[in-house]
Amino acid sequence: MMENRQKIPVPRRSFLWSLNETSGEILTHIGPTEFTPSANDRIVRANERGGYEQAPMEARPFVIARDGEYVLLHNPPVSRDADSSAPNGSFVPGGNKERDLWLGTTKIIPGPCAFPLWPGQSAEVRPAHKLGANQYLLVEVVGAIDEQAPYFDLVMKSAGLSSVVIDGVGDNGETQPGERSVEADTVGPARKLRIGQRIVIQGRHTQLFIPPTGIEVVPAIEDAPEAEAAGDDGEAIATLEQKLRDELKIMLGRVDEGLTSKQFSVLKNELRHRGELSLGERAIMLTALDEAWASRSQAKASAPTVVGTPTRDPTTPTRARPSCSARRTSASSSTPTVTRGSSRVRPGCSPARTTPSCSVALGVGSTTPTS
Repeated sequence: MMENRQKIPVPRRSFLWSLNETSGEILTHIGPTEFTPSANDRIVRANERGGYEQAPMEARPFVIARDGEYVLLHNPPVSRDADSSAPNGSFVPGGNKERDLWLGTTKIIPGPCAFPLWPGQSAEVRPAHKLGANQYLLVEVVGAIDEQAPYFDLVMKSAGLSSVVIDGVGDNGETQPGERSVEADTVGPARKLRIGQRIVIQGRHTQLFIPPTGIEVVPAIEDAPEAEAAGDDGEAIATLEQKLRDELKIMLGRVDEGLTSKQFSVLKNELRHRGELSLGERAIMLTALDEAWASRSQAKASAPTVVGTPTRDPTTPTRARPSCSARRTSASSSTPTVTRGSSRVRPGCSPARTTPSCSVALGVGSTTPTS
């Protein structure tokens, strides 16, 4: 009982939830303040079953996202008083009553930001998605899109590209398949987006991407466990037509034979711009090529390095040494002459005292060069 009546300090940028066991109301105490629980108050936190459980009698820090991060806020508040200074709704230091929440929805808040959680909420901080010029991100429309989000225009621009939209909605409201075009950057008319539609965000259009509210990033195949990913890749390749499987087999063979990085990049770019292939077919083939390239690079990195002098293979030709020759000069000259250049090695000539790649001319009657 004494523990329940002790004072709990709540510093700035901290909060705690207190449950009144008599009324069932949960208050959110936001710092800087001090809270003294009564005999009917319990400090609680959310559990995995969607309820509440006893928590330590101490304050919790705000949810914080830095630059280059964003927050997935589950069950955002219904009130529209949220702004950049209070992205999860306004609050006052001290006790705050519960808020009405949009249950079952998710709001995306780009960093930098910091805010407390209301009872019934949970949050997850994720890093922004970084893309290279030859990479892409697959996203899916899951709800109404926030038009004020930083990357809303990029999403709509990508949706207008005729070769990167899987499904679209026509002017009459009927679902239409995304158009295909040999030119990947052909921008079509503005189209409305529907739930379930998938869009490709290309890395050459942005190096950083934070999905707006209403857009969800589709996990990549490599994010799954290795065994599951391997099985999925095999099943995905099996869905290709026979001629595409044969073509992919030839491409993988070229990678194994030793393509340079430039040749591999050209091969992938040619595949990306083939308008007769669907987006799914291109994605399957590009994924298989990337995995083959990664496997080859890993095999090279793990190859053993020879230390010291290796034993020569008898079947390997011996490397030629610098050559020298002894040739006679005229009788009037007895001084050895050193000439630069390669020549044949003749019996009786020792190259030990000559410079590499030289020939020694000996005078008549001389058997060895003089020092």
